[in-house]
Amino acid sequence: MKNLSFRILGIIATLLIATSTAASTVTPLYIFAYEKNQAAVQTSACGNVFVPTNVGCQNTDSQIQGDENAVALTAQQAFPAPEQVQPPQPPDLSTTIPVGDNPVALQYSPATNNIYVANFNPQAPDQLTGTVTVIGPDDTVVDTLNVGINPTALEYNPANGNIYVANEGSGSVTVIDSNDMVVGTLNVGQDPSDLQYSPATNNIYVANFASDTVTVIGPDDMIATTINVGNFPLALGYSLTTRSIYVANDDTVTVIGPNDTVVGTLNVGSGARALEFSHATSNIYVASFGSDTVTVIGPDDTVVGTIPVGEEPVALQYSPTTTSIYVGSRETVTVIGPDDMIATTINVPVESTALAFSPFTGSIYVAAGFEDTVTVIGPDNTVVGTIPVGEQPAAIELRLGSLYVANSGSSSVTVIPTDTVISP
Repeated sequence: MKNLSFRILGIIATLLIATSTAASTVTPLYIFAYEKNQAAVQTSACGNVFVPTNVGCQNTDSQIQGDENAVALTAQQAFPAPEQVQPPQPPDLSTTIPVGDNPVALQYSPATNNIYVANFNPQAPDQLTGTVTVIGPDDTVVDTLNVGINPTALEYNPANGNIYVANEGSGSVTVIDSNDMVVGTLNVGQDPSDLQYSPATNNIYVANFASDTVTVIGPDDMIATTINVGNFPLALGYSLTTRSIYVANDDTVTVIGPNDTVVGTLNVGSGARALEFSHATSNIYVASFGSDTVTVIGPDDTVVGTIPVGEEPVALQYSPTTTSIYVGSRETVTVIGPDDMIATTINVPVESTALAFSPFTGSIYVAAGFEDTVTVIGPDNTVVGTIPVGEQPAAIELRLGSLYVANSGSSSVTVIPTDTVISP
């Protein structure tokens, strides 16, 4: 036992001396600095050592021989360049549909399950007619209909299943029935700019920008009346609470009651461009392009607040998921909570030209007119990602599980399934 102990001690001493000698000529592995925590346990023919995974275990300078394996300590380590791994790209599941020149408005019809596209075509001022492209349920063009000059807005009337087309250049409204036939053309005021359906009256209301009037079209497709409003009416909205129509004029809002008479005129910011109703607050929100504000009109038709937002707001959208109002401005989307306080401000590319909500995802979709993208804002009010579309997206519409984007600069409509994998 004594002799065996001495022999063991002698062997250990010899190994310690050899190790000390080898260590005097080898830089210890642990003094190297590795980026992003690359160190790992590596088992190889060289033995078990702690080395970074991108370092080769090769050595010609020194070795310690063991009973069954050799451990090589590398005096001059080689650091190969890390492999560049590209992240997987999401599949492009979008479809592009060629339509007429300069599409600026979209409308879904539950009666036909079609999408209707108003092609403004500003390059042909002497044209006798404009066009509406009809996209069928299989995302193919099933018809192209002749309408008035420079069609600029569309609306659906569930009372009769018809589509209404505001023709800015000819001061008229074209009526398309559920068989996709043009069944009438009605003369309205000059430069009709927007359309709004009222569930209270089953009428269609037409904002005539250059006439300072609103034309009322009954469910029998006859003109019921014409109402004088403020200067340059540009946009229309409806309140489920008051059952009234709201008309965004230059710096006022005209309120038209369910009996089609004016019941109030309210002062708002300059350049009123868009209106939206909130189911959470029963308020009407008015985006004013010239004053960078949103005016809040209460259910008693009085102004209850003015909220500063981003530069040049042009679009509004209510989200039932967050019960908030989203304001599309230049390079930002402002989120106004149900308490009418700003919840957050989200940066987006360039100018927001249109907003849409999808109940399938709970997200808000923001068209960036000069960036050729749609930004997706999730229910947590963070940017989920962006989707490339055509040039100068001008309008967004939803049909079941797909999003339709009118690209005014490339004369096309991009179709995006709302479950598409989105690139961050």
